[in-house]
Formats: sequence, C-alpha cells, structure tokens
Amino acid sequence: AEIADANRRLGGALAEHPDASWRRRALRHLIAVDEWERVAQVIASLVTEATRRGAPAPDLQTLLGDDVPASRLARLRDALPANGTRRRTARTVAIAAGLLMMVTISAFAYARVSARPAAEAELMIAYSSADGAPVEVTRTELASDGWETARILDAATREPSAAWTATPVAPVFAAIAPDGARWATDRAFPDSGGLDVVVIDRTGREQRLTSARGDDRAVAFSPDGALLLISTSRWNANGHTNLAVIDATSGALVRRLTTDTTASVNGARWSPDGGRIAFTQFDLRTDSGTVCWMTIDAQSRRCFDAARWQPLDIIGFAGEQHLLLRARTQGVVSTVVLDLRTSEVSRTQIPARSHVSLDPSGRWLLSAEHENDTSATAVVGPALAFGRARPVRVHPVRGARVAAWLASEPPDYLDRIRIAHPRVAIEFGATYRLHVHATTRSGRETTPTSLTWRSLTPRVAAVDSLGVVVPLDTGRAIIEASAGGWRTAADTIDIARTQTAVRFDEQWTADVDHRWRLFGEPLPRVVDDARGGRAFLNNGDSQFYSGAYSVADFDASRGLAVEALISTPLTATQWQVLSVDIFPSDQIEPVARWDHRTGYLPGHNSSATACQFVYPQGEGPAARTRANIASALPSSVGGRPLELWRGGWHLLRIQLFADGRCGYALDGTPIAIADAGTEPPTTARVVVQGMSVGTRILVGHLRVIAGVLPGIDWARAPRHP
Repeated sequence: AEIADANRRLGGALAEHPDASWRRRALRHLIAVDEWERVAQVIASLVTEATRRGAPAPDLQTLLGDDVPASRLARLRDALPANGTRRRTARTVAIAAGLLMMVTISAFAYARVSARPAAEAELMIAYSSADGAPVEVTRTELASDGWETARILDAATREPSAAWTATPVAPVFAAIAPDGARWATDRAFPDSGGLDVVVIDRTGREQRLTSARGDDRAVAFSPDGALLLISTSRWNANGHTNLAVIDATSGALVRRLTTDTTASVNGARWSPDGGRIAFTQFDLRTDSGTVCWMTIDAQSRRCFDAARWQPLDIIGFAGEQHLLLRARTQGVVSTVVLDLRTSEVSRTQIPARSHVSLDPSGRWLLSAEHENDTSATAVVGPALAFGRARPVRVHPVRGARVAAWLASEPPDYLDRIRIAHPRVAIEFGATYRLHVHATTRSGRETTPTSLTWRSLTPRVAAVDSLGVVVPLDTGRAIIEASAGGWRTAADTIDIARTQTAVRFDEQWTADVDHRWRLFGEPLPRVVDDARGGRAFLNNGDSQFYSGAYSVADFDASRGLAVEALISTPLTATQWQVLSVDIFPSDQIEPVARWDHRTGYLPGHNSSATACQFVYPQGEGPAARTRANIASALPSSVGGRPLELWRGGWHLLRIQLFADGRCGYALDGTPIAIADAGTEPPTTARVVVQGMSVGTRILVGHLRVIAGVLPGIDWARAPRHP
C-alpha cells in the first residue's frame, strides 16, 4: 500500500509537469497503480504538444512498454486526439505558416554546411517544406552592445537553402550534444524490460548505450560531449530515479551520483563550465521538492531551502552562478532565478507557461507561446534581464513549417588544470600552499568553481582542503587536484630537509647607518634600554612614519624569516605604532629618487609588501588587542599573558614561505598565517618603522634567516584572510 501510494503521488506530480519529458516519466508510476484515465490524459497532452510543435507524435508502444496488454493499448490509441496516432518514424508534418516551433528539437532539423560566424549568439529561424527539406534559413546576431529593449527584432540575414541539409528530427525530450551532431533519447527494449538510452546522429544511425534493468533516460551531455548524464531506476526496486554519468560513446558507467532511496530526481542540467550538475528531486516522504547541485565526482553537494517555493523543473544555467527554474509560490507558477552563491530566489519576467530555451552559453533566452493551432509569438533577450527582451518578427513562407532556436559556440568549459610546481623542494617542517592554473576551451584563464585536493602518498605528505601540503616525511609526494571530478591534475613534489642560515644579525651596535638606510622626520635613533640593551627607536611623529630599511637584499627563494625582540608600550590611543615587514627588493626602486624625509616610504603599501606585522591595528582603546594579522590577538601564549601594550619584551617572528604565504608568531606561538597579495619575491629587504609620540616603541635584537626556521608548528596557525 505504501509503494502504491508513493507511485500515485509521484505520478500525479510528474503528470502536471510543464516539460513533456517529465510527463512521460509519470506514465510508469500511473500504470503501476492502474490509473488508466490519468494515463490517457498524459498521453493526449504529449500527442497534442508534439502536433503543435510539428514533431512526430510519440509511439504508444515506446511510451508504455511491452507489459501493457494489446487490448488496453488499442483503447488508449482510440482515445487519442485526431491525427495523433502517427508513428515516430514520421519525419515532419506540414503546418500553417507562422506556427513557431520550439528550439529543443528544431536545431537538429538542419545541419549547417558552412562555418558558423563568431557572435555572442544567433537567433535562427528555418522554414521547411512538408518533407523536411529546407526552404529558407535566416539568422540574426545577438549582442549586448547596442541592444534596444522592446524594438522588434527583424534584422535577419537570409541564407540560401544550399547552405543547409535536412536531417532526422530529434524528439522533444532528447539530450542534445554541444556540437549539434547527435542527440540522446530513450527506447523501450524487451531484453532489459524497460527504457534504455540510445544515441542518434544526423544520418539517422542509432546506437544503444545502456541495457540495465529498470529505466534509463538521457538527461544532458557534458559540455565537451564526452559524457552523458542519465536518470535511472536500475538501483531502486520501487522505480525511484537517481542520477549517473556514463561514457557517451561506449555507455560504460563512469559514476553513480545520487544514492537517495526515498526521493526521485526529476530534472537535471550540466553547468557550462562542466564542474557541476544541478537537479531537482521529489521527496516521497514529505511531498516536497528541492534543488541541489553536485560535483561530477559526487564529493560536494549543496541543496537549497525550498520552504517558500516549490521547484518544478530546471530550465538551465544562466552563466555559472545562476539557475533558471520554474517554481510554484503561493499556488502560482513562476519562472525564478536562483543565485547559487547567496541562495537568493527572485522572480523573473520570463513567462512561466511558455516554451523556453537557452543558448549553450546560458546568456540568451528564447521564449515562445502558442496562441492557437495556427500562430505563436516569440521574444528573445538576456537570460538574467528578460525585461529587456525583444519580440521576434517571423516572415511567413507559404506552406512552410517554421522553426526557431538559439545557436552559439559550445560552452567555454573548463578544459585543463595544472598544479603550479613549487620552484624549490618543500622543506620538511614547513607547509606549502599549492595553486592550480586553469584554462577554458578557448584558452581563457579561469578559476574552478569547485576544487578538491588529496595526497596519493599519505606517508610522505598530507594536503588540506585549501591545497596546503603538510610534510610528514622526506621523499616524493604526489598531490592531486580535482575540479569536482571534471578535470584533474597531479604533481610530484620533493620533500627535503634543508639547512637554515642566519644572513643578518643586528644588535644595534656601531655603524648602524652602514647596514640600514634611515628615513623620516625626525629620524629614528638607537637607544639604550635597561631591560633589553641596545634597541632601535622608530621615533616617528604624528604626521608620518620614521624608520629604516636594510641596505642588503636577502635571498627569499627558499623562504625568509625575520626574528626580532619588540617592546610596544602604549600610553595613548594614537600615534604609537610598530611596523616590521619583509619588503620585495624590486619595490625599493622608487625610493632611490626619494629625499628620505618627506611623507611615507614610496611604493610601500599592503599590496606590495610580502609580509607585514603592524601593532596596534587602528586607534582607540580596543586597538591594543589587535594587529593587522589578527582581529583579536590571543590573551596568552605559552601559558603567559600576552599584553603587548604593557611594553614587555616579546619575540616576534615573521616567516615568508617559499609559496608566498606569511606566518606570524609571538613568543614561539603561531598567531596567524596568511596569503600574500603578490607572487613571492626572489629577494627581499627588511623594513622597521612606525610612530612613537609620547612613548618608546622599540626593536631589539633582530635576525634575518634564509629558509624556514624550525621550532614552530605552522600547521596549527589560524588562517588570516
């Protein structure tokens, strides 16, 4: 009884679906509970829609399968609308001039002989005779620049019929390959007892791809045409559907994506970049639907709260981060757009009951509505700004069938990723963040919407979700990056023990100006401090920083550390600050033309600085607990209170890693680790500067060390954005 009730509810929900392919799926559930009157209604709607489109009417045997008795099949055939019993083998039908067919099938009624011109997209309108031969084809280029809202779109270029050749017509529920050379649909086969996926090319040659128990239905080709997304009931005895990916040539199973046992997947679309699949699913326990996306490797999945709106079907991706779908809100069916980043849902001006189609890039949308059996209207416009749509003028051709669709280049999908190989071996005891270089089909650089990492040699190194490698032993580590399973790359990385070396040891003794270039007004001074010995006082006033930068350049290719004793007694809420940073040598060049007295150090800013520690951050009483690398410094380190404002001596370490990240530690405890804003420098200098109005901000013993100084577990450092 529970299974019958589930079939009845699911079949009823799918029977109301505006997409014909999902109404077809209702039939199996309705037949299972002998809802023959509803079955007849669904078949009638499918035949009527096919007739209006000018497509072949669906074959009853294919729709219902071999288990339906011949007597029942005959009664259903007799109940069909007039002229609705044509076999699927019929290629085309003659219809009155002006009837506009919809995009999903029409693009495959013709194959262009000449090369397609480069454009954002093209609106194609084709006129064919009753036998399917092309009579005339027009094209209108679509471009955002110069688009005039509401103006009739009629600037079409006519092409001779010789540029086109007739091909078999794809059924309305077909999945279309990106290059337009083939489509995938389903057929009933007696050996599997259900529907299986077949692929048909422009010559009409058919290839069967699946033969599993249960129903397999084609949903969508991958953007590169190599894979095919299917919905299948092969894993569920109750006929509930899940998603899977198969090879589009051999039919071999690549991966099962969903494993739900109490929900059926109702619709799915592949993202233009290739990395994600969006789908709707119907939960049989709660009579509710939701929208989700999943990566191709099934490792990442996100579903969206549908409490205020009930998703019905997905139209498609409008770009990479927006999804167009039909949904029911407060009993009204609307076309809405879902922002995949913010989860916000908003209504669009796309008519909910129209037939709609996106171009392959997801930028343009064509909407057509049948007014009656002899006429239709169409508008085309930007998918995410359909209020700017323009009506389409269709020029009648006597006795011809009229079809319209949007054409464009295949999606500019993510085509290749490559791990940027470290320029030096990763030091054992240090961490290293890897990055990928990603390019699209056209060679454009891009950022994958999803990226995961794993170590293929876990004994040698681990890697976290951000690509940070943590060495566990010396040797060779193999690290893999995956763009959601769509594209993968691997790299072999050396882990080695290397020696650090002190390159500079400053105790502020004689001839400081030989090692440091002083700047500011007033100039900094070297002072004696009873607690820490000789120290550097930045001496900056209330206008600009005063300080010094090292005369020497230091090799930073393997990493560079600055370790310094600091004392920062704060007696006021402003003009008392310390800045210690590792500064790329090539940013020092503008300084040569500076008088070293006026204003700030030229070229010195947060985007150019490799690593910088500034304390306090901002002004006011709360600033004393903040630094630029931490919105709130820890209250204690190493079991001792951390109260920098009291002026006690603390050991600061700034670590520039070979990957460009910066680590910060106080008294041996990691405080933060952050990405640098630029590529890591090959050589660098050290800058010490700040303000000391009414106090003495001091830097004591300072060392510069090549490499990654041991003694701190940087893997435990909090990440700073």
